[in-house]
Amino acid sequence: RKLPAMTLQNILVCVNVALFAYQMITVVVSFNKNISRGWLSTTNNYNRKKSLIPNVRFSPLTNDFMFMGVLATRQPHRYITSGFLHGGILHLLLNMRALVQTPTWLEAGLGKPLYITVYLASTIVANICH
Repeated sequence: RKLPAMTLQNILVCVNVALFAYQMITVVVSFNKNISRGWLSTTNNYNRKKSLIPNVRFSPLTNDFMFMGVLATRQPHRYITSGFLHGGILHLLLNMRALVQTPTWLEAGLGKPLYITVYLASTIVANICH
């Protein structure tokens, strides 16, 4: 029996969920490594950097790729990479529901290159408007 072809929708959902899982795992690892240094320690031993927001624990992935307007002028990759990061499970679930509910004919009609361009362009525009 032949398996159905993977759509970009499915691939984007898988990438977003995998990155969210990685965010959650690395924030726990980072937090556990810092617990001996004190609850309010702002150093992140996992990647030897300070947290962007003091006293808030982010995974190294989040610190390096989340959108912050001040940093985006020097690090323009944040306009795109932040579109794959999520602030919590509800944020992830709502975004993935919206992505899955996007009609499959849209991807077929636009074609894969234009579909991914629209996806990434919406991430950039959302960050500019944020």
